Amino acid sequence: MANRPGAVGFVFRRIRQLRLAFVCRLNYRAVAGILDADPPDVAYIWQLRAEFVNALAALQSRGIPAVLNIGDYWLARLRRELREEKRTLIRAWRNRVLKTNGLDWDRIIHILVNSEALKRAYIESGFPGGAIQVIPRGIRRDQILGEAAAAAKGGRSGSSEVRLVFAGRLAPEKGPDLAIRAAAELMGSPDSFDFRLDIIGTGDSRFIEELSAMIRRFGLNGRVRLLGRMDHETLLGRLSEYDAMIVPPRWEDPFPVSVLEAMARGCLVIATGRGGIPEIIENGRNGVIVPGGEPGAIAAEIRRIVRHPQIKREMERNARETVLRKFAFEKTMDDSERFIRQSIARPETARSS
Repeated sequence: MANRPGAVGFVFRRIRQLRLAFVCRLNYRAVAGILDADPPDVAYIWQLRAEFVNALAALQSRGIPAVLNIGDYWLARLRRELREEKRTLIRAWRNRVLKTNGLDWDRIIHILVNSEALKRAYIESGFPGGAIQVIPRGIRRDQILGEAAAAAKGGRSGSSEVRLVFAGRLAPEKGPDLAIRAAAELMGSPDSFDFRLDIIGTGDSRFIEELSAMIRRFGLNGRVRLLGRMDHETLLGRLSEYDAMIVPPRWEDPFPVSVLEAMARGCLVIATGRGGIPEIIENGRNGVIVPGGEPGAIAAEIRRIVRHPQIKREMERNARETVLRKFAFEKTMDDSERFIRQSIARPETARSS
């Protein structure tokens, strides 16, 4: 009886793998049929997933260059795992499931990533540095708070309630519990002030219950609210109503777009310096970077911007300027189009690293 859960788990894993193998085979045939019927000059693949990784083999066998736009670590992790797997049968099984036997990893030479942090991870997994171009995600100009709206927001009375927000998937690696602990630190400080923390997002129901219990345990009912899911446009519209967004990830988030969105909407970002965040935030100039896993540091920075609203306004102004100068959607699209054209001109040549 003790081995039954392990045996059941083994069976379910094999069922999932067989299903993945079936889907991969169908996708390969579908992609190959499309390529044969109307061969493109280049294939642009946005956020490649495991079910379609074998499409790269279909493109390679037909001499069609592929540009991958990747926003996470999974392909680097897959290449590293396959390379480092010592068990021949397991490596062969994984290649068969994904149908990657015909894939030449060294010919994946046109990769767009959204941060230098992500580029480093791909280089470490074996991809040539010259194959990888960093082009961050962008924000549409019409989403950036205008000067008049920013001035009106900055003129809000200093005695009003301080509004804080956490927005993202509710999971331990995202750190919403650290935001709640920072709120508890604010409650316990001698120079306390009126504040509210809204936590926006959904996740595993058990973790959400842990967050709810934490709010009750710290006596934060009424101060901290779990608002659940909010559609993207509504959230963008509401970000300008907040004084600060707390972004405390425990993992190396390659490029949290929520940071850009908050900056564009005049909401100061207080974040830990993990992953690609230091590529967006210049500490003390257009936002605040705090040590990871330290809610007390988050609380201290919130108290500082409450005591010095002029510093906060200056950082918010610099943040909007940063988004306009470096992260405007039009700029990132122009850069992406230029990279795609280069891949057509040099389909089999990676730039030297």
